Amino acid sequence: MTAEGTAHDPLPISLVAHHVFCPRRAWLKAMGEKTDTRQMAVGLAEHHASDDPASSRPGTLRAVEVASQDLGVIGRCDLVQLDDDGAATVVEYKATPVRNRAEVTEPMTVQLALQAQALRESGCTVKGAAV
Repeated sequence: MTAEGTAHDPLPISLVAHHVFCPRRAWLKAMGEKTDTRQMAVGLAEHHASDDPASSRPGTLRAVEVASQDLGVIGRCDLVQLDDDGAATVVEYKATPVRNRAEVTEPMTVQLALQAQALRESGCTVKGAAV
């Protein structure tokens, strides 16, 4: 929701995940604050391929827009992998954190859960999620 938005605007899933990580950081992001660090620049550059829906292939969908009216959230899945039966696995790409430990964090889990629910609401069978 932007500063001009209303309480009825859907929340970006990424903002919900930011809030789980740090409520203050989420508030700053919602107010338009930017974090311009070298780590952010590297992460954005490495994430570029997953932001291009044109790089999708049969069974591998990139930059899939999702929304849940029930939960009031919107977002984008980095990748949705479909198996032979059409069941989906949601995949989120993340850069190695500052601590240099590759681990699945609570904000990542929340982000994947919201994305999976939004896919389910659109009629998709979701069989898994991965980081």
